[in-house]
Amino acid sequence: MGRALDLPETTIRLIQATREQIEGSVELLDCLSELRAPAVGAAEFDDMHPVEQSEYVQATVATLLSPPSDSPAVCLLDTGLNHAHPLLTPVIAPNGLHAYLPAWGTDDRHEQGKGHGTQMAGLAAYGDLTAALLATNAVHATHWLESGKILNDANPQLEDQWGNISRDTIAAVEQAAPERRRVFTQQITAKDSCFAGRPTSWSSATDLLCSARGEDPERPRLIFVSAGNYPCEHADRYPEINRDWSVHDPAQAWNVVTVGACTAKDHIRSTAFSHKEVCASRGALSPMSATSAAWSAEWPLKPDIVFEGGNRFKENNQLWKHPDLELLTTNASLGQSLLTTADGTSAASVQAARLAALIQKEYPEAWPETVRGLLLHSAEWTDGMIDGSDLTRKSAVNDLLRHCGHGQPDLLRSLRTARSAVTLVVQDEFQPFRKEGSDIKTNMMRFHTLPWPKSALEALGAATVELRITLSYYIEPNPGTRLTNDRYRYGSCHLRFDLQRPHETNQTFRERINYADRPKGYVSPRGGDSDEWLIGSDNRHRGSLHQDTWKGSAADLGSKARIAVYPVSGWWRLRPHLKRYEDTVRYALIVSLRSPEQAVDLYTSIAVELGIASPTELSVPIILSTESDAPEDVRS
Repeated sequence: MGRALDLPETTIRLIQATREQIEGSVELLDCLSELRAPAVGAAEFDDMHPVEQSEYVQATVATLLSPPSDSPAVCLLDTGLNHAHPLLTPVIAPNGLHAYLPAWGTDDRHEQGKGHGTQMAGLAAYGDLTAALLATNAVHATHWLESGKILNDANPQLEDQWGNISRDTIAAVEQAAPERRRVFTQQITAKDSCFAGRPTSWSSATDLLCSARGEDPERPRLIFVSAGNYPCEHADRYPEINRDWSVHDPAQAWNVVTVGACTAKDHIRSTAFSHKEVCASRGALSPMSATSAAWSAEWPLKPDIVFEGGNRFKENNQLWKHPDLELLTTNASLGQSLLTTADGTSAASVQAARLAALIQKEYPEAWPETVRGLLLHSAEWTDGMIDGSDLTRKSAVNDLLRHCGHGQPDLLRSLRTARSAVTLVVQDEFQPFRKEGSDIKTNMMRFHTLPWPKSALEALGAATVELRITLSYYIEPNPGTRLTNDRYRYGSCHLRFDLQRPHETNQTFRERINYADRPKGYVSPRGGDSDEWLIGSDNRHRGSLHQDTWKGSAADLGSKARIAVYPVSGWWRLRPHLKRYEDTVRYALIVSLRSPEQAVDLYTSIAVELGIASPTELSVPIILSTESDAPEDVRS
């Protein structure tokens, strides 16, 4: 099929044959050096006759292994789900289909049968379906699907009711299966109501749902929200137009994982369209993705992460769809065809939620804050996102964060560590404030001692190492007309992290962080290590999900033995009449150390330092503990 590619010692040719035909050709096997499955785009399946599509689907279903009964679920807050689809029926959780109003039904008839929720369900279950349909081995379903229908075309709801709609639908899902672990993902958003990042009733309700404050029991939730889409009207204005297209409500919520879209789909395979110029280069921001570039500085950096959301091609200064630039998924109109394509930040957000479910499956004791942190911690910017930006300039880094978040997550980095790239995790909580007389004071902080292998780091000397730190926690929202102009009055308690500086003693580090430890006449040290941090303290501490990367010499890192996690202000402190100053806040702290020298075994050194056996299969959570002495009182 097609033309051969002749290389000096190899000829590459596309063939179409059965396994039996290949095995029966002695001449072919005698000269064959390698056999690979060809790269297949979504268009090849999208163009198939429905009968041929059905054959592929039925072949996949025949080998499909349902998830174990105790597997977590991805719950779609969308337009419902057509459960009769053969790829979805085996993975829909028992008692997993719900609707805000029972009279709506749970099926998906959104926009005359196009079925947004059903399209998202296929991606949430399998990712891009091309891989599952072409698999030669059995497909193992790793998690369940649930659906909470929050949008019904025949019965539109008022925008100011969306917070209640989300809350009541989530309650119905949880009451039906209270012991099931799950992540929620919501693709229903509203444009032109985000007000440059300020909280709204919908985003505040979503923040409250994440924190679960005031509920009985308080079980925090992990919620993903799509960033929202730009309609792709002007080909010549990408990516500048994305700066002005704000993330949609409620994706500005602090506690959610807001997911934008990037793309690796930079080629149309069809010969009729192969000459078309695509809009976004490989790895770059998808032309559909909204950003927070125009937001005020006090509000969070959004999106938090990006995921594959497809691309567009250019023609007559317009941007156009093509199936090869989209993701293959399940179709709601079962009487027409079983497969269709989808794109945008909706597709990106459900794929990110799928990764979170896989992390949750691997680490069932991890808090939602921890899973959220691990996902962000694994994210990296591609060359297409960076696109020549000078990352030594904090303004350029800030601009990149407001477009692409912290980059695209990687499941392997989330689930596994390596000998030369070690990840440490801690889950902890403390009481940040206390009442002293009529005043509300800062109460506690945490120090975490890092088990760095000093001898291994000293052996690296001046070689550059990278230390990445992620701090994930939930705020309790307190919105209001006046209060939402001040981030410290919106969030209940804000946390910060700081790292001990090179050659800074434990005592001088405590003095710099903690006012109560400072002697009389204390003078703040000059200088700092801001240039060694990628994002810097001015930008990284926005919202409730903080991350930064320190780069420096291995020798300097050997003396950076401690990380402080400490509280700053919030309405628990600023609104004493509400009497919340004795509440506790919990957090996940994730720290990873990378060495450019692959031969250096940091993992074993750290395992020995902690007195744990080094497993044959490396896994992420080496659990750090707080200092053995009781957390100290801190006066501000």
